[in-house]
Amino acid sequence: MPKQIIRQTETICVYKIWGDGDTIDLTTDLLSPTMELSGTPVPTVNIIALSWWVSPGAGDTVTITRNSVQLFNLYQNGQLDLGGNYGHVDNIQNTSNIVIAIAGSGGCFLTLRKAAGYRSFIQPETYSVYDNTTSSTS
Repeated sequence: MPKQIIRQTETICVYKIWGDGDTIDLTTDLLSPTMELSGTPVPTVNIIALSWWVSPGAGDTVTITRNSVQLFNLYQNGQLDLGGNYGHVDNIQNTSNIVIAIAGSGGCFLTLRKAAGYRSFIQPETYSVYDNTTSSTS
């Protein structure tokens, strides 16, 4: 059940999953080194892009579920950019862990956006006008 973080920022995380699949835990797997859970609201994560490859057998698929709700059943090879030109995201059951099951040989990349429930624990002591979100400079 291998998974690997490809990219991790305070708002975006890209995971590579292969083998039999794995589970992405919203409370532990998506914390960057400078982040912590904010406590309220609960961690909320949307799926914004998928890329997958699977052997060409009839039953070979990548299945993505959250809270036992099947979101995607993917076969062969493909890409899906939910956050691109149309600005859509998959927010169904977005407070639940993401379970990826792979039948056959293959894998997938998931691009996830952290929507709520995370915060940076780095607090700069002073802000410039560009860092201060309460500043009214134009």
